[in-house]
Amino acid sequence: RNASDSLEIAKAEYFKSSLEPGLLSEISDLIDESEREWNSGTEAFKNGYLYGAANHFFRSRVFSKTAKDALLYYALDSKAQQKAFLEKRTSEVLSGYRAADAKFKTSSWLANDTGAYEWVSSAQSRFSQAEEQLNTLSSTEGSLYELSLAEGWTKIATGLLEIGENEQSGYGFDNANFKAEAEGSILDLDKLISSYTQEPPSGTIWLLKVSKREFTYEWFISAFIDSEIAHKRIDAERDLNTKTFVNYTDFVEAKINSISESNSPWARLYKDQAKLTLYYAKRDQSFEALNAALAFANQAAIYANIAKRVEQLPAIRQKSGGYNLNYVLLGIFALGLVLIGLFYYLVRDRDIGPRRWHLGH
Repeated sequence: RNASDSLEIAKAEYFKSSLEPGLLSEISDLIDESEREWNSGTEAFKNGYLYGAANHFFRSRVFSKTAKDALLYYALDSKAQQKAFLEKRTSEVLSGYRAADAKFKTSSWLANDTGAYEWVSSAQSRFSQAEEQLNTLSSTEGSLYELSLAEGWTKIATGLLEIGENEQSGYGFDNANFKAEAEGSILDLDKLISSYTQEPPSGTIWLLKVSKREFTYEWFISAFIDSEIAHKRIDAERDLNTKTFVNYTDFVEAKINSISESNSPWARLYKDQAKLTLYYAKRDQSFEALNAALAFANQAAIYANIAKRVEQLPAIRQKSGGYNLNYVLLGIFALGLVLIGLFYYLVRDRDIGPRRWHLGH
């Protein structure tokens, strides 16, 4: 609903705008992209792919929000007014960020709960990305996109934290058991990236920064996950360079089928999305989509392996029954909470972090 409302507001602003044609054309591209994402999300939702639908709706809202802000920004008469607009928009996003920060500071114990830790770790990752984005804002109109992205990440993080609160089991473990693995993974990743004489694989530098930030907050599971995702991207690039499309397809399919996700809701989320993305890769004969499918499969495997580790920790006590995954997924969708899809960044961006959006003026 939020994505739909945001798109309609952007369209209304566009049709009443009197900006010069060149600017309107570029802003129209953002609105068109927002609408394409909305339509894709609607189709995914009708077919039961709630994860994919949520991704599309998130991107739709980011594009439409950026378009609306750009229309308002360029309609202002002076540089001083435009500067004030950027400052006000930044203040709005920072206000939401600070509110989320307060919630995270009072909910850190949830990262040690057997029912909540996956949701909380994922929330911590999104919050860290929002924080990293806010620390690297452009000083120009390019920040309009960056602010929309940081705002979206902050809302997702808060929503996932709330789901974690609802999913808590009351049975604990010490997530510091993952401190050594997280630290080792980050150190190895830093060395790997430093060894590149050219640009490292997409998003790895961003994920290194995010995982370091998480580690300083003692968010060890989220730090380990984000660092390992970056490692898997490096591995995937090597695999992509040594396989034909058919061989790579078989490799990815085998990887997906090998994942046992029964004890991890997030492993199941990513495995289902990997299957869907693999279908698109085969249909379109796309190496990029195939690489994205592998990325989702790798994330599923990371979560599944962590879940097995948590089950084996001495202090853990199992809760009777299990989680209702369909209920949780519907909760994400109904709240307008979405997960940032790797497909978007792998296919369209060099970096998982800030996409530099800038009008040619």
